Amino acid sequence: MHAIGVSKQSEYNLFMSLTLPPATRLPRFILFGNLCYFTTVFLQRALDAGFEVAAIALPGLPAQETPHHVRVHQSGSAIVLPSARTERLTDFAQSASVPIYRVGRVTSNASVALLQSLEADYLLSVCFPRRIPMSLVKAVKIPALNVHPSMLPLLRGPDPMFWTFYEGSGRSGVTVHHLTSRFDAGPIASQQEHKYVDGTSEHDLESELARLAVGMLQQLQPAIVQQQLPAIEQPEDEATYARFPLDDDYRVQSTWTARRAYNFASGVI
Repeated sequence: MHAIGVSKQSEYNLFMSLTLPPATRLPRFILFGNLCYFTTVFLQRALDAGFEVAAIALPGLPAQETPHHVRVHQSGSAIVLPSARTERLTDFAQSASVPIYRVGRVTSNASVALLQSLEADYLLSVCFPRRIPMSLVKAVKIPALNVHPSMLPLLRGPDPMFWTFYEGSGRSGVTVHHLTSRFDAGPIASQQEHKYVDGTSEHDLESELARLAVGMLQQLQPAIVQQQLPAIEQPEDEATYARFPLDDDYRVQSTWTARRAYNFASGVI
């Protein structure tokens, strides 16, 4: 099954073959992320590649009207939710002088004012666990993109990595798509398939997909600056959903091939 139908693939190739003039500057993005490995490794790779990150927005309390600036001092007195993942993300951000905010109600006047003040060129969601309303995108007046670790419309939903390993085929991919009112259903700006080697761990696959996503965004930068982003509609008849797994989903089935069982166990068990 292909993530983009034949006619759509031709249209997609046409968009991607356009020769855009080089960008005169690097576009800045606001990273809407989470305290997870994929957000952390994506941030690391983006900073290493020279991307301009205006700020990082992490989820705050849902009723929180005013974003909280996370201040990381040497004493550690202001670090929030200390953990290995938190410290790594804040370390990368601090080393690049990127501010971090806890954002609760993203459409509050204070949240909109903060995002507008950052003067970014686009919003980029990487594992942000809440819906980013279109009213916010319209208020900030910049494009909004999402990085999803699957070949959309396959494996839409909150846990595509688990179901990638559940299938155990060695095939995965990453998609950069426009944010819309529906999770993971927006038009595709860029997409790349990736074949992982047997025995790959989840962290290794996430790191590789983050690397691919950064490369795809590098190619999209001139289009972002000139507001000529590709936007290829996803074929709805090919969509699948990656729900959160249940306990029974972690069981290796006797009908599976040895390769599928091995890849599943390497990735999630």
